[in-house]
Amino acid sequence: VSRELGVPVKDGWYIVETPEQLVEIAEYATANPTINIRIASDIDMEGKTGYQPIGKEGMAYVGEFDGQGHVISNLHIKAGNYTGVFGVVSGGAYIHDFTVDGSCSIEGIGFVGVVGGSNADGIVTIERVGNEADITGSAQNVSGIFGCNMQSTATLIIRDCYNTGTISGGLESAAISGWLGSNANVENCFNIGEVSGVQGSSTFVRNSGH
Repeated sequence: VSRELGVPVKDGWYIVETPEQLVEIAEYATANPTINIRIASDIDMEGKTGYQPIGKEGMAYVGEFDGQGHVISNLHIKAGNYTGVFGVVSGGAYIHDFTVDGSCSIEGIGFVGVVGGSNADGIVTIERVGNEADITGSAQNVSGIFGCNMQSTATLIIRDCYNTGTISGGLESAAISGWLGSNANVENCFNIGEVSGVQGSSTFVRNSGH
């Protein structure tokens, strides 16, 4: 096991076990967006500040994030567009197996969710991710799981995910995704959270057919 930036690295995986490591690896992954991250324990962010979403415009995250079934609690994120545990992701990103619990909150402007969104092509896969946090945005495409597939460029796969948090957007928002685009596959997902700021009757997902 080697260490970089205070985060252990084993077999090509950055191993996150503490709140401090989560803050550190989020910043590092935005500058090094191909790294693979594995969460090794439940992470309680109580009293910790400075978390920045993983991935940004021009530097989208394309690695694998394996939560190993763990829970993130007391994480409070407040930013602008593309706000979430992840900001911007792109083709090759595989995000799976963790829960953002109800003690957390995510607040942004547009394109807000556990994953803010994508703005380039390729396959983005999100599996077994649960959101129980309240998520708020003042503009468009606010959701529990995935905010916006900008210009429908990515191919999205969202499986076995759920939302129970309250989703409050300005417009075009939904429980699982504010905009899936024209190339998406959503399987075995559910929502029991309240959603406001929707377009028409599309409270679950929005795509080119809804």
